[in-house]
Amino acid sequence: MDWPSDPKEDAHGRVLRQGNNGWTCMPDEPGKPQHNPMCVDETMMKWIVASIAGKKPSIDRVGLSYMLLGEVGADIGDLMASKPPAGKDWYSSGPHVMLVLPDSCAAAVSHVNRDPSTDGPYVRWLRYKGKGSTPLLVLPVAKAGERVEAKQPPATH
Repeated sequence: MDWPSDPKEDAHGRVLRQGNNGWTCMPDEPGKPQHNPMCVDETMMKWIVASIAGKKPSIDRVGLSYMLLGEVGADIGDLMASKPPAGKDWYSSGPHVMLVLPDSCAAAVSHVNRDPSTDGPYVRWLRYKGKGSTPLLVLPVAKAGERVEAKQPPATH
């Protein structure tokens, strides 16, 4: 699926190729200084669509996604920011897996780091115009700027 051309009008993008496994994959997000394709399951897609629309998502189960080229973003707390806040630079994280958690789990991850620059796990909290936040746990599998290599499993005899 492509990213929506005007998220204020419609938070859904155009289907580029129909799949059949419940996952949605999206190419690079326009306007970012680095490639950042991602694939998401149905629950994570629900989180993305609500977040793009500026609405607090109602998440009742764990959702999963991955970004194997990593991510560069403008504002860690604003999914739709097109440029970093005044005096700040783009944030970056290496290849990673993300888990969106039910709102009921927010307290369980409130102590987790919120800084993506450490190359370790962190929680991303999006702001929803005074309507609270939904935790997104990010688990890096490599450092920012590194690539994940595909390797063949060893031959068995």
